Amino acid sequence: MLLIARLLAALGRPFLPLAAAIGVAAAFSSAAAQFGSPSYIGSYGNWEAHVYPIAEDETRCAVRSLHPAIIEGEVHWVFNTRYADRLPDGFLAVEPRLMRQAVEAAVLIDDRARFALKRGQDGTGYSRDEDTATLLAAMRQGIEMDLLLIDDAGGRRLLPISLIGFRRASDAARSYCSGTVRRTLG
Repeated sequence: MLLIARLLAALGRPFLPLAAAIGVAAAFSSAAAQFGSPSYIGSYGNWEAHVYPIAEDETRCAVRSLHPAIIEGEVHWVFNTRYADRLPDGFLAVEPRLMRQAVEAAVLIDDRARFALKRGQDGTGYSRDEDTATLLAAMRQGIEMDLLLIDDAGGRRLLPISLIGFRRASDAARSYCSGTVRRTLG
């Protein structure tokens, strides 16, 4: 495929766009074939589950909140086969775009339980390892989760996230990544 693109490029200017398109398609298809494509597991209330093959020996199964400010940033619960021994219950991940202005972040479940988030080197907000099991249990039993973001001036932003469907979505994602559900990816 790359040879065809080079030949078209050698033929001259009118063929350059076609040569570029073939080159990009070849690069994308080989990368996709190497790691596989994300797969949709299903929608469950206000959450949807997906599988992301990362490498031959690593898969991430994640449930994504369909919250009102999703365009500003996504909130996921992730089961990652690489961390299955250390974090069998998975972890909460808040996209860096939501975390950008926050110096402190936490989630509140049904205005009762509060869990501080830590900022990863990639700017993502993560649940603390020691809180993961308790946080997951609270989210599975809860109705609403609020993402609390506090900026350096003390300003507070509260982003409501429905937990309707989270239990079923997390069950589906966990089953998939634990190997109890087999599906063809791609």
